[in-house]
Amino acid sequence: MRYTSQVTGGISAMPYSSRPFGQFRLQSMFAPRSIAVVGAETPYGAHILDNMAEAGFKGKILPVSQTLDGVHGLQAYPDAASLPEVPDLAVLAVAEDQLSAALRDVGARGCRAVIVPGRAPADLAQQATDAGNVRVLGPRSFGIAIPALGLNATRG
Repeated sequence: MRYTSQVTGGISAMPYSSRPFGQFRLQSMFAPRSIAVVGAETPYGAHILDNMAEAGFKGKILPVSQTLDGVHGLQAYPDAASLPEVPDLAVLAVAEDQLSAALRDVGARGCRAVIVPGRAPADLAQQATDAGNVRVLGPRSFGIAIPALGLNATRG
């Protein structure tokens, strides 16, 4: 898609911030500055937190747990709405029957990228769209590891 620049009068590419599927949307997934781990109390959530601590992730880690006040020395939040900031990326380490609600919650909070490591409902893509065009890695994803960022949000 092209448009006429009002500044130069010439034809140029669409501005970066207006690109519907532009790189800025993927940056949340592949260069996150903050990560919410929803279901921090689950074995998989605890494993993700262990991996990120071991890898030395420099960004903010925001555990979300309905049953814990803190985990790994970090304050845990009862839901996505309680987070002090909008996370760039969320790992949804919850059971399949809780996934839709977790996706809606992080989408409503403004998070635009999620990892779904487990099973998911068949209409996950539609739910992600309904939740605010959230980008989804998964379901049944191994996760993501970017050593240069100290990011290891994987099952391994």
